[in-house]
Amino acid sequence: MKLIEQYIIDVVQYVPTHSRELVEMKIRKDIQTQLYKEGVVDQNEQEIKRVLNNFGEPKRVAKQYLKANRSLIGPTYFPNYIQTLRIAGFSIIISITIVNIVLFAISSVSFIQFFGTYMSMLWQTLIQAFVIITLVFVLLESNNIHLDILSVPKSQRFKIAKNQISRSDAIFSIIFLSVFLLFAFFISQGLFTFYFQDTFIFLLFNHQVFQIYQWLAIMSLLLALIQEFCKVFWGFWTYKRVIINALFAISSAIFAIIFITIPNLFDESLVSALQMYTRFTIQTLIDFLIVIIVVSTLVEIGVSIYKVLSMPENNNNNQK
Repeated sequence: MKLIEQYIIDVVQYVPTHSRELVEMKIRKDIQTQLYKEGVVDQNEQEIKRVLNNFGEPKRVAKQYLKANRSLIGPTYFPNYIQTLRIAGFSIIISITIVNIVLFAISSVSFIQFFGTYMSMLWQTLIQAFVIITLVFVLLESNNIHLDILSVPKSQRFKIAKNQISRSDAIFSIIFLSVFLLFAFFISQGLFTFYFQDTFIFLLFNHQVFQIYQWLAIMSLLLALIQEFCKVFWGFWTYKRVIINALFAISSAIFAIIFITIPNLFDESLVSALQMYTRFTIQTLIDFLIVIIVVSTLVEIGVSIYKVLSMPENNNNNQK
């Protein structure tokens, strides 16, 4: 009976929550019927295994049971859909909390106004993220698109290898990028105004220029976010994933470099502050940022290439 129960668990994990009870009842009944027809007793584990194998692979069986009552997101994508919602929700809550704390610290609004704005922004962003993620997975399901980036083979899922991707690092990066993305969305002229002992020092960006080219910063951050979400799903490096990761990293870096090299992007007060308090010019700062972006992009791509070349099968091929 343990074999049957485990098989049913393996099937229903690919089924949306609202349909699990119905699917579990149907598959249990069908298994018991098949065992009765073939005269298999509960104690005969080998025969039970044979019958369950005949039923098929759990994900395929789940899809068959849902065919008559098709869900918007079927069993192929449902686990990844839930995982994406959880990561996105967690990142949004943390990033919006950080952004609002910063806004509250530099503004003169009351706590009640701050809390109302915070809750409104939080719910709106969570709802928008839910709708966007759901639509993406519905499109994948309706068009029967099977993407390698959305699945990790079962045989590799728990394999500890040199080519493994750290999901904790990817999730941390998602939270970090979400904070900057929200700043890019909700930036105002006063948000990046710096004071020292109530004395105005400088604005970070020229507000008018920033508003025109804001989309470049947002695109760079969105590409980087998609890249990190892919890492969460991948779990380990392959040649194909290294190429996809490199394309995302390079595209994000290009958008970032174009953004920071826009003429007059940085406010004149920042330019003056740099000349007054440091030995650097604004061009030195821009060059420094470009070097950081290029080096970090190359290092990330290089590490992923090294990890995929360190796979045991590659070592064996080299020995041969």
